[in-house]
Amino acid sequence: MIYLSNNFINSSILYKPVSMLIIWAILFSSDFLMKYWGTCLYYKQVKNVLKLQSGYYIKLLPEDKLKNIPYLLTLFLFELILSSLALWLLLYTTKLYINWHLYTLICGFFILLEACIHFRHIRTVAFFSLFKGNHSFGGIISVPNLVVHSNAIIEYATFGIGFLLIFLFDVNNYFVQGGILACLFAFSYHIILNSKEKHRINMQSEQSK
Repeated sequence: MIYLSNNFINSSILYKPVSMLIIWAILFSSDFLMKYWGTCLYYKQVKNVLKLQSGYYIKLLPEDKLKNIPYLLTLFLFELILSSLALWLLLYTTKLYINWHLYTLICGFFILLEACIHFRHIRTVAFFSLFKGNHSFGGIISVPNLVVHSNAIIEYATFGIGFLLIFLFDVNNYFVQGGILACLFAFSYHIILNSKEKHRINMQSEQSK
């Protein structure tokens, strides 16, 4: 059995607002690069086999913008600065005027949600990489938004159950509680989008009759 010293990771340093902002900036930057990588793969070797309606940031990063460095840099910096400022205000307000437990929960909400998003990006990039050369793929498959949102619902439910299992062994872990709430939020968000997409499809079907 391996025992780690209590000083191996100083959690009090990690939980400082400045540390959380640094972690957030690193995760956000990595997130943007993963989105860019996955979108490049999609346009380069996937779109002729697998067509997405609007998923995987196709609207945010259209093909004609992928080589536009000023556009990409402006988009990245705008989102990074705006999200970092909002997180900084939220963390400092919670720490100063409310309580430490809620502060820890908020940290878990944002950090673990971003971690889940990273796992989804890794899966997508790995999947898109399999299309290189298209030797084993034939025809064109059109993937509707309904399928994209349904897949996201399943994934966030799976992440949430994983965090819930950890929570059951440590019910005082507010950081993990934040992760559970984040997955519940993302889960509910995609259920709403899924319902709207079903309603849109039903309306189109009725109008075509």
